Amino acid sequence: MSLKIIVPLAAAPALAITALLDLVAPTPEPPPHAYIEVHSITYSPAGGGMIVQDRTIMPDDGQDVVLMGWAAQYVSAETDAPVRGCTGSGSWPYSGGRGAYPIPVNQWVGSDECALPTGHYYPRAVFDTPGGQVSARGAIFEVTE
Repeated sequence: MSLKIIVPLAAAPALAITALLDLVAPTPEPPPHAYIEVHSITYSPAGGGMIVQDRTIMPDDGQDVVLMGWAAQYVSAETDAPVRGCTGSGSWPYSGGRGAYPIPVNQWVGSDECALPTGHYYPRAVFDTPGGQVSARGAIFEVTE
């Protein structure tokens, strides 16, 4: 017994093109889960200098936290070079949800030695998530004292 599929001649070219496209350009994979969205990183002179990081953490379904690596640094706006002693990295179990977190300037980079001299800077962060890296850059700010 043989099976015959009858395709109207008018539909044959469209089916052939669809089959060819499936071979040449397969359906793309969905983008990886982001885990973090950084809405802003801003400087506040309050309390001797604070970085306020507004972020949303999106753990996997059924989870409350996501463990991510982080790297943070202050960069000179004049030279685009990292400030010596003001870079750091580590890991942290980030709780899910959105929040704006004020963090002292030196704690944000994980270095008690970080002291920003008078000048213009911007904060930069990179997060290593289970879905890949997410980078964020904050606005330029001025240190006057």
